[in-house]
Amino acid sequence: MEHANQTVLSLDKESGWDNEAPDHLDLSGTDLLLQAFKFEYIAYGFNLLGDNLVSPASRPPEFRMYNYNQDDLAFANQIFDVFRKEIERTQEGWVEIVPFPGNNNIVFLKGPNGKFDWVVRNQRDAAFSGNPYYPILRSDELPTAMKPSAFKAHLYFMTGEWYERLEHSAETRHYEEGGSTATWPGYTKLLQRELVAARRNYQRPTSPKGGQVGNFVPHRLDGYCLMVSPLVTIREFWHFFENSDWRNDRIERSSNCSSKLEADLSAVNLHDDDLLPTSVTWFDAVAFCRHYEKQTGLPVRLLEVEEWQKISPTPLYNLNHESLDETEEYDGVEWSDLTWAVTGGDGLTGGETSHRYPETCAGGGFLRFGKELNWTENHQGLPFVTVVDFGEWLDVCTDGYAPAANAVTGQALMTGPLERDKCPAHLTMRRKGLKVGFRLCYVAQPDA
Repeated sequence: MEHANQTVLSLDKESGWDNEAPDHLDLSGTDLLLQAFKFEYIAYGFNLLGDNLVSPASRPPEFRMYNYNQDDLAFANQIFDVFRKEIERTQEGWVEIVPFPGNNNIVFLKGPNGKFDWVVRNQRDAAFSGNPYYPILRSDELPTAMKPSAFKAHLYFMTGEWYERLEHSAETRHYEEGGSTATWPGYTKLLQRELVAARRNYQRPTSPKGGQVGNFVPHRLDGYCLMVSPLVTIREFWHFFENSDWRNDRIERSSNCSSKLEADLSAVNLHDDDLLPTSVTWFDAVAFCRHYEKQTGLPVRLLEVEEWQKISPTPLYNLNHESLDETEEYDGVEWSDLTWAVTGGDGLTGGETSHRYPETCAGGGFLRFGKELNWTENHQGLPFVTVVDFGEWLDVCTDGYAPAANAVTGQALMTGPLERDKCPAHLTMRRKGLKVGFRLCYVAQPDA
């Protein structure tokens, strides 16, 4: 680069910067280049799968890039080469790996100025937890079919395995075998498939099963029959909500969490006909699943992303981020399918707005379906709400976010890929002018 080592931008410290920031900063062409591509390209190389962060580097870099073309790979290599040259200019950040004589299970990491640390083979960073949703949901409140502990325990206690390498191999296999971002099933399924393919002694856990019930519609998928319910109605959910301890427990438990559950579910439910779909947080949907299981004995759960993609009707609109206009109509569908009613301090309903982002409106308010809903049936006659403002909660929740699917676009409610563009699991999305409901499903007995 012509200006690689020349100062191309000078900055003076401003209010709001970190205290550790220098009073004056000169940035070279290399500095700007690496910052510009920090997440798009360099981040793919922040791993130890190859010799990316090892010196001397005897093997080519290994990127966590998938579904790419050769031009993408060539550009990533070019940017990462600049990064390698930059980090090799200084000793800062490097540590020396010192083996422990006679013991291959421990190594020491030697840093500058006498600093050191050590690493023990197969040691975990934290104790195992079979319930990632605690304290909002206790283990006995999780639906049987949604308890993640069996496979999580297998991964946690498995020795002699490099998790990052396993994850990388699993995702690589997905795309090499014809998979795409549209059929990406999430890491849990990818890892299970990788273990089945590469570790012949591993057997995938089986799902609990139940018999056929009239209000569930059977769907024949790959190797099993999935029974799927219509969307849970306001009447069904509210009966559970008002007659269980969950109504109070949800608020009390989430008060100890950084992300507190949305408290007022009435504002997004009780201003609609109670036979319309309910709108809740992801945790409320899971709590209802467990309630339904206890009432009926059926091992119900939320649909998985891959299952929803297989049973949902053909999308009415192929979402194009560049041409999308939030107010435009397409194929008989428009953005303003919900109505936000702003309530003033006198408690009376004020003006109504179809504003896409009602959190910009002053005061409180409630959200309701603003007109007769559009419905589309899939091939088995199961109805789906086809408005762009409504989504369906799916399994699994990770780091506080869960997928919410939209039947109009066939993608995420937030208009991105389903497996990537998730919604905060503790919200109903009311403040974004959106509703999120859910439906139940379970795997039927083989003779169903």
